[in-house]
Amino acid sequence: MYFLKNSKIKPEFNAPGLEAANQKLEYSRLSLEDRLAYDKYVDIRRSNRSSLYTAKLEGRAEGKAEGKTERNKEVAKNMKTKGLDVALISEMTGLSAEEIAGL
Repeated sequence: MYFLKNSKIKPEFNAPGLEAANQKLEYSRLSLEDRLAYDKYVDIRRSNRSSLYTAKLEGRAEGKAEGKTERNKEVAKNMKTKGLDVALISEMTGLSAEEIAGL
């Protein structure tokens, strides 16, 4: 009730949700210029986090693709050692005949 009547939250109050309410109250007390600057700051942070998250996902995907290629080369090398036909090895691993010849 104190919060609703006085638009203040005393430090000794500990009801759930009061921290979020206090943050909104502090935001509403900012000048228009300060609110715009704060909103810009929040947007930049959000954008940076999104970029970082996307970069991590792309890095994982790239790492998986590189790992798959290395595994295919290893399998192709083993198949070549066993004397299998290059066309068959290429079909099974997705490697080109030139890549297989270089193994």
